[in-house]
Amino acid sequence: MRAARGTLASRVAETIAGLPVLQAFRGEAQARAAFHSEQGALTDALQRSQVWSEATRAVPTVLTALVRAAVFILGGLWAIAGDWPLGSLIAFSAYLGFLIGPMQALIGLWHAQARMTASLERLMALAIAPADIAEPASPAPLPDGPGEIRLNGISVAIPGRERPLLRRLDVTFPARARIHLTGRSGVGKSTLIALLQRHLDPDEGEVTLDGADLRTLSLADLRAAVAVVPQAGFVFHGTVAENLRIGAPDAPDETLWEALRAVELDATIAGRGGLSARIGERGLDLSGGQRQRISLARAWLRPFRVLVLDESLSEVDTTTAARIVANFDVRFVDTTRIIVTHGPVDGYGGFDRIVDLDVLAGVTN
Repeated sequence: MRAARGTLASRVAETIAGLPVLQAFRGEAQARAAFHSEQGALTDALQRSQVWSEATRAVPTVLTALVRAAVFILGGLWAIAGDWPLGSLIAFSAYLGFLIGPMQALIGLWHAQARMTASLERLMALAIAPADIAEPASPAPLPDGPGEIRLNGISVAIPGRERPLLRRLDVTFPARARIHLTGRSGVGKSTLIALLQRHLDPDEGEVTLDGADLRTLSLADLRAAVAVVPQAGFVFHGTVAENLRIGAPDAPDETLWEALRAVELDATIAGRGGLSARIGERGLDLSGGQRQRISLARAWLRPFRVLVLDESLSEVDTTTAARIVANFDVRFVDTTRIIVTHGPVDGYGGFDRIVDLDVLAGVTN
């Protein structure tokens, strides 16, 4: 029971920490399945423990009651036959009261099992419910389009901040373009990215994808169309294949290897034992760059209209990062690609547009 409890606690902590990644890759259902598996193991252990606990209390009580009952019955028969005096018969009648205690213990045991079963049913009903913005009451269908994103008059206020982080911001990310999003730390790049997958809604204005207000779309459709690979390459404990299939549960092994080759991680994974190799909790047995490249490989496995690389190769050397980005450019040339960096981007090739939030903030704020 303790082992199962520790495993579940680890799963809960890891899932909470990695929830943005799960939401970005639409991996909530797989996380929920894993959570149910760990939770089921714990509830089974709890049930076995409770049954054993109740049995160890009930069995001695029942055996004691049976022995006393046998003694009292036999003594009563002897009293009736005249082998015992009448006082023994009276004593026998009084001693019948001792049977009440064991009977109550048995009834209490039944009630305890009923309460335990009800409690376990409630536990099993618990599931990961991502804390997120609500779905629209009647989601609009995702419109056809090439992946153009517009921010029209966006304002976002941050609690405790005197002025809005973003105020009346107007910017367009052209469809099928290669765009560099830049700006100093704290200017609002992460906030802007959160808007694109509706982890956050603007206080004013609207964000549109191919003309549709994001607030009118279902979260599943939106996050299928807009893929975000964050800087923190979050990896869950499990196999390499399980990590790669977050968001692409049906991807065949050969496609997984293709994704690993695209991020230049295939030789490393082969050396660790292949797709079935185990990864430790939060991927702490991998380097930061390897965790980032596994996250990128997940994006390789799923279709999208817009890909956001949010400092996704910050822990990979510049030469390797440039080759990986070039691989994505070749495969996803017809998609909108937004690359977010703080440092130099000389090795990333040319951009169709540069969106500098420092400049925009200076104009709008």
